[in-house]
Amino acid sequence: ELSITYAELAEASCFRREDLRAQYFFDPLPAGGRPPPAVVERDARLREVLQRTPRGLEPVAHGVPWSPNIGVVHTDVDGCAPADVADWVGELHERWHHATTMADNQCVLRELRQIWEMACVEEAPQWQLGPGHALRLHVARRGMDLAVAAECWDEAAAWARAVCSCETLIYPSPWPVPALSLARLAKLELYLCNFSAACSSGQ
Repeated sequence: ELSITYAELAEASCFRREDLRAQYFFDPLPAGGRPPPAVVERDARLREVLQRTPRGLEPVAHGVPWSPNIGVVHTDVDGCAPADVADWVGELHERWHHATTMADNQCVLRELRQIWEMACVEEAPQWQLGPGHALRLHVARRGMDLAVAAECWDEAAAWARAVCSCETLIYPSPWPVPALSLARLAKLELYLCNFSAACSSGQ
């Protein structure tokens, strides 16, 4: 049996439903209904933002939904993130969007590295995009593609590891998207002679 998806699973369900209504004229969720538990869990991961507290990094209430086409949604049916957190993700989106308009791939890659350092590392000063946040995934995917195109293999492998880490939190298993990403990572690890890591990715 061969089947296809009508929408990208690595987007919050509010964006997917809007796309389905606009393109296919149907909504998979009945009026007044609640999404299935798996969708609720995926949405939480796609929108999660962590805040540094005296107890360490903790999730911000409601998180911040993000889409590459729309940007940040400050309020949806599940609630509203704190304004300062939503504004911070909005600033990241502006930098992301600016990077996508650059003609020089090396400039784009440099901007993506800066976004990653600002929002995706443990040392991030105040907030951090959650490990499955949609913006984090898009930054990693674009960085991986550009690093491969530039033949920067060590950097490409680092981005590929980030992509796989995000995707395993978002997609069901088995699923073609993370499988293809793991295959690409295995190839990069082999090229770098990281044989144990390549075997692990390929399993």
